Amino acid sequence: MSLNQYNEKVKINILIEIFNIIFKKFVIILISLFLLKGVAIASTIGLGGWVVYWDSSGFEEVETHGDLFDRISLFSLELNEKGEAVIDGLSHRQIIKFIKLSKKKGFSPWITIVNDLRRGKKKTILKDIGILRKIFYNHKIRKKNIDSIIKIMNKFGFKGLDLDFENIKKSEERGYQNYLIELSAALKSENKKLKIIIEPTKGPLPYWGTMNLIVMSYNLHGNFTGPGPRSTPKFIKKLKERVEGDAKGCPSIAIALKGFYWHKNKNIIRYSWKESQKYLNSVNLKRERKSRVPYIKDKNGDELWFDDPISLEEKIEAAIKAEYGEIMLWYLGSNDNSLYSLIRKYKKKRREYEK
Repeated sequence: MSLNQYNEKVKINILIEIFNIIFKKFVIILISLFLLKGVAIASTIGLGGWVVYWDSSGFEEVETHGDLFDRISLFSLELNEKGEAVIDGLSHRQIIKFIKLSKKKGFSPWITIVNDLRRGKKKTILKDIGILRKIFYNHKIRKKNIDSIIKIMNKFGFKGLDLDFENIKKSEERGYQNYLIELSAALKSENKKLKIIIEPTKGPLPYWGTMNLIVMSYNLHGNFTGPGPRSTPKFIKKLKERVEGDAKGCPSIAIALKGFYWHKNKNIIRYSWKESQKYLNSVNLKRERKSRVPYIKDKNGDELWFDDPISLEEKIEAAIKAEYGEIMLWYLGSNDNSLYSLIRKYKKKRREYEK
């Protein structure tokens, strides 16, 4: 088969896949019009989380609390210079243990790929756009990329893929969209699921109604801003507009668990959930009035903003009211029982509703 024939075949397959997805979306909308309003999708909102390779305590939390989650995604795939997916930071033994835990605890095991570029033994380049351009516009590299993802997923038994490609320019939109259609079709043929992680304020979106989406909600304040909450209930509700094109009409929302400490010298330090909870008894503790996010302002100008069960519950309620289909927690590891007590409370309420 010539290159031109291959490209034409790919274009035809992409158009067929887009038509099939949009048709299914249309059918879902028609059916939903006849459903009773009293059945609230958000009341049975799913719950998931990520485990990252750089925090081994995440595996310990999964071992203890994994039964609380519908799915857990292993954040451990990056790209090599050939555009192929490669495992980062975890041994095969650790991944096999994760898969065994998923069977024991009853959650669906997923894996996340990010466009971090590994150059041999040199330092990894974070969120590299150059390698994505090669994947988007070179059919041989694109095929290797998709084949390598499926190979890893089949080897270990992952049920789905979370795709976290960031820093994509508007000019790359069409290449990105067509890549997603081709990847989705390939995963579907292997009975694998796919969700696309979306940045909150920038970057292109997939073709409308073709993909299941996850929107990040932890960039309201952070490394590149002044002090403030990473997200608020208002911010979470507003972000629903960003992912209105979700294939099922009920996208996922990613909520961060870590806090930030802003020093007056502009040095910023991340604080884990567990570390942050120690400050709840501080005499200087205050809460933002509407979001109820706790914070501490020192006399020297330093500020610590973080979340606790009270503020996180406000965010969960906001996600439910906004009718998101799933809450994803970023990330499992360096947390404590106060977090999991809140999750158990939420899960109990969900089970009562489902009865």
